[in-house]
Amino acid sequence: MKPADSGWRDRAACAGQDPRRWDVENLPADDPDGAAARLCANCRVQVQCARDALVPVDITRIVGTGHLEAPDLVELSGTVRAGIIT
Repeated sequence: MKPADSGWRDRAACAGQDPRRWDVENLPADDPDGAAARLCANCRVQVQCARDALVPVDITRIVGTGHLEAPDLVELSGTVRAGIIT
């Protein structure tokens, strides 16, 4: 799947905020799904974010070892994307 255009990220409700806020381990244990939905409830780019969340992340590119080894694709990111825990 081709990565989506990322220009939408500048219009996201979370733009410029501490990204750790969207880490799954920072959600309340008693209602993680509800908390995830509330984080993104008023965001105008939920569709683009959800579409982008479907693209697997290549960890080797993030850590800079992609030129040395085969891609290591991760389907789930452990973060909230478009109000859903991914």
